[in-house]
Amino acid sequence: MRATTRWLCASVFAFAAACGGDVSESGSPGPAPAAALTLSPVSWNQANADLGTVATVLESGKTTAVFGSNGVQFFAGGVLVATDTVVRAWRVAATVPAADGISTWMIGVDAEGKLLRVRPEAPPEDVTARFGLTSSVHALAGAGDRAAFLVEGGFAIADGKNVTRYDASDQRSIATAQGRVAVATERGVRVLEQGRETDIALPGAALVAFDGGGRLFAATPRCVYEISGTTPTLAYDAGSRTVRGLAGAGANVWFAVDGDLGLLVGGKVSVASGGALGPDTRLVGSPSGDVWSTSGGKLSRFSAQVARGEEATWIATVRPVHDAICASCHGARGSGKDASNLDLSTYALWGARKAKIRTRVVDQAGTQTAMPPKGAGYTLTADQKAAIDAWSK
Repeated sequence: MRATTRWLCASVFAFAAACGGDVSESGSPGPAPAAALTLSPVSWNQANADLGTVATVLESGKTTAVFGSNGVQFFAGGVLVATDTVVRAWRVAATVPAADGISTWMIGVDAEGKLLRVRPEAPPEDVTARFGLTSSVHALAGAGDRAAFLVEGGFAIADGKNVTRYDASDQRSIATAQGRVAVATERGVRVLEQGRETDIALPGAALVAFDGGGRLFAATPRCVYEISGTTPTLAYDAGSRTVRGLAGAGANVWFAVDGDLGLLVGGKVSVASGGALGPDTRLVGSPSGDVWSTSGGKLSRFSAQVARGEEATWIATVRPVHDAICASCHGARGSGKDASNLDLSTYALWGARKAKIRTRVVDQAGTQTAMPPKGAGYTLTADQKAAIDAWSK
């Protein structure tokens, strides 16, 4: 492929307001509170094959490739069909258009930043030079006829005939869909399409992703946005929590917020509870709409079912009280500033003790047995107490 290099010059960005207000960047009311999200673990490894320490995963047709300390393990229909142990340290992986522009390749990026084509029937093949790349690769994405790469000192886009390298210093994430490439930078999101470059101001942008319909999403450490044209619209405000992952998966867009998974679909947002993920979580979307997560070297796959009724009420009204007050003592086992022996970090745990919680928080308010206890340094506001009162009736 023919290679060219371009410089990214300073440009005027479309304005985007800071996250956390009551009005979205488009001027319309901010997003509705997140609904409750129920996660269903997906059993995909039928024989429970040992995966070692997993770095990442990709799907290509009926093949699932798992990259980690065991090398590359290839699964078909949930059955391990091949293993290649030549390379055992990986950064990221993706299915991208081949360098010849004809087929698609499964590509892993090894610990040195080399592009390695992987397949069940052959050892890894170094194809870095075939994409016109000469520097270490940190991330990659592929869709249609576009392959996009984050590299040392910038990023590169290949279309099967040409590869264009862009010199930049603050790129953080890259995604591509339907002929468009999006790059997250410190100042915002840069979108490249058919020779046009559009800069969208979103200070602190760290992650970008497209859904299956080509809609663009971006995340800062505190918020998730949907971007239409040059306008970011606030979709989810994490408050004091941190957004740690973003991945498109068919019609779905998944995000990780601290230890929980969130889902954006059809303009609606829902968030799970229970802290199933670790702080090092990385997300990979599945074409099926499911999401893969790697955390602590463990690979998991989840599908979603949005919660209704009482659990949805708990997520919207009581969970914020738990996160602000109760979690200081009653977070996930062993967590919290003054960790107790009573874990109340999920809806199920609250529901199992609903009557006792109502007695201690509502009925015994102001007494020596009330919760939070006197002298603990934590006090419920009238609104917080009313939220627990209404939910526990």
